[in-house]
Amino acid sequence: SRITIIGEGMPCYDPRQDSSVGGSGAHRADNQATWAYGTHARNPACQALPSMLGWRINGLLAVGKGIPARRFDMASFMTAANVCDEAQALKAGGTESRYRFDGIFSEADDLSTVLGAFSGAMDARFYDPQGRIAVKCIVNDLATPIASFGPTDVLDEVVWSPFGDLAESYNIVRGTYTDASTTSLYQAVDYPEQSVPNTDGIDRVLTLDFAGVQSATQAQRLAKRALMRAQLGGGTLSCEMQATAWRAEQFAPVALTFPNLGMASKPFRVAEIEARVDGT
Repeated sequence: SRITIIGEGMPCYDPRQDSSVGGSGAHRADNQATWAYGTHARNPACQALPSMLGWRINGLLAVGKGIPARRFDMASFMTAANVCDEAQALKAGGTESRYRFDGIFSEADDLSTVLGAFSGAMDARFYDPQGRIAVKCIVNDLATPIASFGPTDVLDEVVWSPFGDLAESYNIVRGTYTDASTTSLYQAVDYPEQSVPNTDGIDRVLTLDFAGVQSATQAQRLAKRALMRAQLGGGTLSCEMQATAWRAEQFAPVALTFPNLGMASKPFRVAEIEARVDGT
């Protein structure tokens, strides 16, 4: 009563294979005839680009959104694609690429749904620095801040919340991934849950399902990252800073020294930026 068809999607653009944007090769974002299949076609950072650039038939947009290539920060997509390709050692032996995505979308799916699936499969965030679409794979780079700020950089309106919502202090992450084996035929199955002991006798469970992930170990890797992030406590600091703060874009790691709060080179990640007309 069921037929399963295993096939390839549309050819995929890889900015790392495009010499016109700093890569090396003949791929061109505005020429889909240069796009190709290959290992990059399973890389979620690469897959996200064609879904936004779009695919045309007889010059008319047939798939995707048709966003012009000039609207993308290609360097950020190349960096993210390299993170996705990093080899990860497996406990059972051998290696696998850090992040891969396999799935299918409908043209009825909202762009936020599509990008949400890609970002969930590679622990990434899509954003728009300087008016261009970019992507950032969240990696453990807090030890290498791109900028350090001190009390002279902070002007006003300092609000420090050292802890996040208690309900979001998850100690268990569980969910499903897609089992691509011939015995399962792409059914959603549970990956081994990731957990740490609770601190107050109450288990708090976060459910994360990865429909586009076909590796149990990749699903575990993503779940463990979410679990570790929840254990950090979710402290946030918001303040008005002078124009020197423009050195750090969104999601960048920074260090802050602020004696009034007892902070000495405390590591932060920039969550949001609001630029005002006076430069602050």
